[in-house]
Amino acid sequence: MYSNLHHSPPLGRNPLTTAIDRTCKASDPSRELWHPPGARGVYGGAVIAQCLSAAQQTIPPPSPTNGNAVFLIHSMHCYFVLAGDSAIPILYHVEKVRDGKSFMTRTVQARQKGRAIFTTTLSFVREGSAGPSTISHAWDMPRDAVAELDNALGEVSSDGDADAEALGVQGSGPFITKRLAIEN
Repeated sequence: MYSNLHHSPPLGRNPLTTAIDRTCKASDPSRELWHPPGARGVYGGAVIAQCLSAAQQTIPPPSPTNGNAVFLIHSMHCYFVLAGDSAIPILYHVEKVRDGKSFMTRTVQARQKGRAIFTTTLSFVREGSAGPSTISHAWDMPRDAVAELDNALGEVSSDGDADAEALGVQGSGPFITKRLAIEN
């Protein structure tokens, strides 16, 4: 029988979900979601990541019955309804909207105290269903951008370098930002 109520995924499946779980596992009351200083509620990116993870758990794995199809996230439309309380566990309610040959659609609600704090609709696309030719419309990343970012992050110690602000590096907690030059 299909259950549409999903708790946060177990730790250790892959590096991305492990990183997400370590920072925002919502079903474990002993590990609260991050509440940014001065914010009304929990960090929205953590709730988005948890909803994506819950929806992915309902996508069937490749098997002979589905032609070994792999479905990847295609689009995600998000709506923050209420501020989330970091002290209250979040439950993720997943609804299967449609399972097709090329697309699968899910709707996820993040709920606290029986009320929706966040809702999202996700579309998953079958890998390779676009055909043999695709259009690429993104510019190439500047060659030195990645090296410059790696150098900047390497110059900042984990306990906060005194010269970090002079280097344009800001951050505390789980995120560090670095101001980079814009090239036209």
